Amino acid sequence: FGPSLSFDGVNDQVVLPNCNTFPALTAGTMTAWFRTGAASASDNRIFSFTPDGTNTSIGICALRSTTAASAFARDSSNVLIQMNSTRTGLNDSVLHQIVWSVSPPNGVLYVDGVLQGSSASIHAGNTFNFGALPARIGSSATGASAPFSGRLDNIRLYNRAVTASEVMRLYTEPFAGLWTPKQRMIRATAAAASTLLLRRRRMLVA
Repeated sequence: FGPSLSFDGVNDQVVLPNCNTFPALTAGTMTAWFRTGAASASDNRIFSFTPDGTNTSIGICALRSTTAASAFARDSSNVLIQMNSTRTGLNDSVLHQIVWSVSPPNGVLYVDGVLQGSSASIHAGNTFNFGALPARIGSSATGASAPFSGRLDNIRLYNRAVTASEVMRLYTEPFAGLWTPKQRMIRATAAAASTLLLRRRRMLVA
Protein backbone atom coordinates (compact mmCIF):
# COMPACT_ATOMS: atom_id res chain seq x y z
CA PHE A 1 0.00 0.00 0.00
CA GLY A 2 2.98 2.33 0.13
CA PRO A 3 3.81 4.58 3.08
CA SER A 4 1.45 4.38 6.03
CA LEU A 5 1.08 6.73 8.99
CA SER A 6 2.69 5.77 12.30
CA PHE A 7 1.02 6.75 15.60
CA ASP A 8 2.81 6.65 18.97
CA GLY A 9 -0.20 5.86 21.20
CA VAL A 10 0.36 9.09 23.15
CA ASN A 11 -0.52 12.23 21.23
CA ASP A 12 -0.13 11.57 17.50
CA GLN A 13 -3.27 12.36 15.51
CA VAL A 14 -4.43 13.73 12.17
CA VAL A 15 -7.03 16.51 12.25
CA LEU A 16 -9.45 16.99 9.34
CA PRO A 17 -11.01 20.44 9.72
CA ASN A 18 -14.25 21.95 8.45
CA CYS A 19 -16.37 18.82 8.40
CA ASN A 20 -19.46 21.00 7.99
CA THR A 21 -18.37 21.43 4.38
CA PHE A 22 -19.01 17.73 3.73
CA PRO A 23 -22.19 17.05 1.75
CA ALA A 24 -25.09 15.97 3.94
CA LEU A 25 -25.18 12.18 4.25
CA THR A 26 -27.95 9.71 4.95
CA ALA A 27 -25.66 6.68 4.57
CA GLY A 28 -21.95 6.06 4.51
CA THR A 29 -19.01 3.71 4.92
CA MET A 30 -15.75 3.99 6.86
CA THR A 31 -12.88 1.69 6.00
CA ALA A 32 -9.23 1.51 7.06
CA TRP A 33 -6.25 -0.81 7.30
CA PHE A 34 -4.64 -0.94 10.73
CA ARG A 35 -1.78 -2.64 12.51
CA THR A 36 -1.42 -2.52 16.28
CA GLY A 37 0.51 -4.45 18.92
CA ALA A 38 0.08 -5.56 22.51
CA ALA A 39 1.73 -2.43 23.94
CA SER A 40 -1.33 -0.21 23.46
CA ALA A 41 -2.35 1.51 26.71
CA SER A 42 -5.92 2.35 25.63
CA ASP A 43 -8.47 1.67 22.95
CA ASN A 44 -6.99 2.51 19.56
CA ARG A 45 -9.35 4.95 17.87
CA ILE A 46 -8.90 4.90 14.09
CA PHE A 47 -11.36 7.46 12.72
CA SER A 48 -14.17 9.44 14.34
CA PHE A 49 -16.40 12.52 14.16
CA THR A 50 -18.03 14.63 16.84
CA PRO A 51 -20.89 17.10 16.23
CA ASP A 52 -20.60 18.92 19.56
CA GLY A 53 -17.09 18.47 20.93
CA THR A 54 -18.25 15.88 23.46
CA ASN A 55 -19.96 12.95 21.76
CA THR A 56 -18.77 10.71 18.96
CA SER A 57 -21.36 10.46 16.19
CA ILE A 58 -19.64 7.75 14.14
CA GLY A 59 -16.26 6.05 14.42
CA ILE A 60 -14.12 2.92 14.19
CA CYS A 61 -11.38 1.61 16.46
CA ALA A 62 -9.32 -1.40 17.52
CA LEU A 63 -10.12 -2.35 21.11
CA ARG A 64 -7.23 -2.99 23.46
CA SER A 65 -9.28 -4.75 26.14
CA THR A 66 -10.81 -7.40 23.89
CA THR A 67 -8.30 -7.28 20.99
CA ALA A 68 -11.33 -6.90 18.68
CA ALA A 69 -12.35 -4.24 16.16
CA SER A 70 -15.23 -1.92 17.02
CA ALA A 71 -17.60 0.52 15.34
CA PHE A 72 -19.84 3.30 16.67
CA ALA A 73 -23.03 5.04 15.59
CA ARG A 74 -26.08 6.58 17.29
CA ASP A 75 -29.70 5.55 17.64
CA SER A 76 -32.86 7.66 17.52
CA SER A 77 -32.40 8.66 21.19
CA ASN A 78 -28.83 9.79 20.44
CA VAL A 79 -27.46 6.87 22.45
CA LEU A 80 -24.14 5.51 21.22
CA ILE A 81 -24.30 2.02 19.73
CA GLN A 82 -21.03 0.11 19.94
CA MET A 83 -20.52 -3.05 17.92
CA ASN A 84 -17.50 -5.29 18.51
CA SER A 85 -16.18 -7.84 16.06
CA THR A 86 -16.56 -11.48 16.96
CA ARG A 87 -13.00 -11.96 15.83
CA THR A 88 -10.34 -11.10 18.41
CA GLY A 89 -6.56 -11.26 18.50
CA LEU A 90 -6.26 -8.29 16.14
CA ASN A 91 -3.37 -6.83 18.14
CA ASP A 92 -1.00 -9.25 16.41
CA SER A 93 1.10 -6.60 14.60
CA VAL A 94 -0.38 -7.73 11.27
CA LEU A 95 -2.35 -5.48 8.90
CA HIS A 96 -6.13 -5.90 9.17
CA GLN A 97 -8.98 -4.16 7.39
CA ILE A 98 -12.08 -2.80 9.13
CA VAL A 99 -15.23 -1.73 7.24
CA TRP A 100 -18.21 -0.04 8.92
CA SER A 101 -21.05 0.37 6.43
CA VAL A 102 -24.18 2.23 7.51
CA SER A 103 -27.51 2.70 5.75
CA PRO A 104 -29.88 3.60 8.60
CA PRO A 105 -31.37 1.88 10.42
CA ASN A 106 -28.89 -0.81 9.41
CA GLY A 107 -25.15 -1.01 9.97
CA VAL A 108 -22.75 -3.87 9.26
CA LEU A 109 -19.20 -4.43 10.51
CA TYR A 110 -16.56 -6.40 8.58
CA VAL A 111 -13.00 -7.39 9.45
CA ASP A 112 -10.73 -8.67 6.70
CA GLY A 113 -13.70 -9.09 4.38
CA VAL A 114 -15.75 -11.21 6.83
CA LEU A 115 -19.05 -10.05 8.36
CA GLN A 116 -18.70 -9.59 12.14
CA GLY A 117 -22.09 -8.24 13.17
CA SER A 118 -24.95 -5.91 12.36
CA SER A 119 -27.33 -3.42 13.95
CA ALA A 120 -30.85 -2.32 12.99
CA SER A 121 -31.07 0.67 15.36
CA ILE A 122 -29.01 3.41 13.71
CA HIS A 123 -30.43 6.90 13.25
CA ALA A 124 -29.16 8.87 10.24
CA GLY A 125 -29.64 12.33 11.72
CA ASN A 126 -27.64 11.57 14.86
CA THR A 127 -24.99 9.42 13.19
CA PHE A 128 -24.21 11.72 10.26
CA ASN A 129 -24.42 14.97 12.21
CA PHE A 130 -20.83 16.01 11.52
CA GLY A 131 -21.04 19.61 12.67
CA ALA A 132 -18.26 22.18 12.22
CA LEU A 133 -15.69 20.43 14.41
CA PRO A 134 -12.80 18.41 13.00
CA ALA A 135 -12.81 14.71 12.35
CA ARG A 136 -9.77 12.90 13.73
CA ILE A 137 -7.62 10.00 12.69
CA GLY A 138 -5.68 8.25 15.44
CA SER A 139 -7.59 9.55 18.49
CA SER A 140 -11.06 10.03 19.93
CA ALA A 141 -13.41 12.49 18.27
CA THR A 142 -12.38 15.20 20.74
CA GLY A 143 -8.66 14.42 20.49
CA ALA A 144 -8.44 13.93 24.25
CA SER A 145 -8.38 10.14 24.58
CA ALA A 146 -8.04 6.73 22.89
CA PRO A 147 -4.77 7.46 21.04
CA PHE A 148 -3.91 4.93 18.37
CA SER A 149 -0.67 2.97 18.73
CA GLY A 150 0.56 1.41 15.51
CA ARG A 151 0.14 2.13 11.81
CA LEU A 152 -2.87 3.21 9.71
CA ASP A 153 -3.27 3.12 5.97
CA ASN A 154 -5.84 3.59 3.21
CA ILE A 155 -8.51 5.30 5.34
CA ARG A 156 -11.66 6.10 3.37
CA LEU A 157 -15.09 7.60 3.86
CA TYR A 158 -17.78 6.86 1.27
CA ASN A 159 -21.12 8.62 0.93
CA ARG A 160 -23.08 5.37 0.62
CA ALA A 161 -23.23 1.92 2.11
CA VAL A 162 -21.19 -0.74 0.33
CA THR A 163 -22.34 -4.26 -0.50
CA ALA A 164 -20.78 -7.48 0.78
CA SER A 165 -19.22 -8.12 -2.61
CA GLU A 166 -17.71 -4.63 -2.62
CA VAL A 167 -16.30 -5.22 0.86
CA MET A 168 -14.61 -8.38 -0.35
CA ARG A 169 -13.31 -6.58 -3.40
CA LEU A 170 -11.88 -3.80 -1.23
CA TYR A 171 -10.15 -6.45 0.86
CA THR A 172 -8.76 -8.66 -1.90
CA GLU A 173 -8.27 -6.07 -4.63
CA PRO A 174 -8.06 -2.71 -2.85
CA PHE A 175 -7.64 -0.62 -5.99
CA ALA A 176 -8.77 -2.79 -8.91
CA GLY A 177 -11.27 -1.02 -11.11
CA LEU A 178 -12.56 1.33 -8.40
CA TRP A 179 -10.34 4.37 -8.95
CA THR A 180 -8.11 5.74 -11.64
CA PRO A 181 -4.36 5.48 -10.90
CA LYS A 182 -4.10 9.11 -9.79
CA GLN A 183 -6.91 8.56 -7.30
CA ARG A 184 -5.78 5.27 -5.86
CA MET A 185 -4.07 6.71 -2.84
CA ILE A 186 -3.17 9.95 -1.18
CA ARG A 187 0.11 9.55 0.67
CA ALA A 188 0.21 12.12 3.44
CA THR A 189 2.39 12.91 6.40
CA ALA A 190 0.79 14.00 9.64
CA ALA A 191 1.91 17.57 8.88
CA ALA A 192 0.07 17.66 5.56
CA ALA A 193 -2.83 15.39 6.36
CA SER A 194 -5.32 18.19 7.00
CA THR A 195 -5.60 18.39 3.21
CA LEU A 196 -6.65 14.73 3.03
CA LEU A 197 -9.94 15.57 1.31
CA LEU A 198 -11.01 14.35 -2.10
CA ARG A 199 -14.30 14.94 -3.86
CA ARG A 200 -15.28 12.17 -6.21
CA ARG A 201 -18.29 10.03 -6.96
CA ARG A 202 -19.13 8.01 -3.85
CA MET A 203 -15.96 9.06 -2.04
CA LEU A 204 -15.31 11.90 0.38
CA VAL A 205 -12.01 10.94 1.96
CA ALA A 206 -9.44 8.56 0.51
